[in-house]
Amino acid sequence: MKIIDNGPAPRPAAATPQWQLTFTWISCGAEGLRTGWKVLLFIGIMAAFYLASQLLLDRIAPVPAGGTPSLHVQLIRRSVYALLVVADVWIMARIEGRPLRAYGYAGKGALTWLLSGAGWSFLGM
Repeated sequence: MKIIDNGPAPRPAAATPQWQLTFTWISCGAEGLRTGWKVLLFIGIMAAFYLASQLLLDRIAPVPAGGTPSLHVQLIRRSVYALLVVADVWIMARIEGRPLRAYGYAGKGALTWLLSGAGWSFLGM
């Protein structure tokens, strides 16, 4: 009679805790992070950027108390805010594994839309 040795017995798979399964089901779908969580993450990053930028902007381009800020102060502040949005979108693109161009002006007439939006923004100041 021959005895066949197949090595050590396989270990049972480690059980995943129930809370981890529930969290994964709530936060992630077939395409990665669910939309609601993406929005919350975007808002959270933007809020952190905004609060941090206020410390810098109050030193560089202060708004006079009770008065209207000058044009150059408004231009500096709004330019910083635009850069913060671009930085936030870039971070979200990295998290989702997409190119930055997937989040905005792509396709026919992209430059026209971008310049018209910039023009309306400038006129709004």
